[in-house]
Amino acid sequence: MIACYTIGWLWQAIIHPAGIRRVSGGYPAGIRRVSGGYPAGAWQAAMLKKAHRLKSSIRIAQIRAEGASWANRWVVLVKAHGQIASSRFAFVVSKRIGKAVRRNRVKRMLREAVRQRLAEITPGWDVLIIARHPLGEANWAQVEWAIVDVLKRARLLARPGFSQQQESAPESHGHL
Repeated sequence: MIACYTIGWLWQAIIHPAGIRRVSGGYPAGIRRVSGGYPAGAWQAAMLKKAHRLKSSIRIAQIRAEGASWANRWVVLVKAHGQIASSRFAFVVSKRIGKAVRRNRVKRMLREAVRQRLAEITPGWDVLIIARHPLGEANWAQVEWAIVDVLKRARLLARPGFSQQQESAPESHGHL
């Protein structure tokens, strides 16, 4: 179990096999200190891999100017053909969402919703996901639904076992 406490401005966590322990002073025997509140290495497993991150502000501006967009109540998705084989994602959360803590929470939930669906997302796209104001009040289920909905609308979410060609509208062959 993890217990968090503060030392000045830095959050700390202690991990103890018997459960949460309150810390007053030093560290009891059998307890290991970890900075940031995560067990060692656990945060790396939950991150969006570097190959799937879009960091270039120039490329983000290009996507926003030239890309096609889809929206629902919570998010706007803008996509453009990517420059590499894997799909890359950038997340925009404006100050209208709230203060820094709320904005960071929203970004973490958006990244996690995308990370969980990476295997189902069609490769080769650069995607910009822009949070709308109601997302600041949304819970995890609403965020996940919003991402899945907008990915389906943009035809980026491939159904397992189907190719993109099978998902497109059937061609008419002169039949009624």
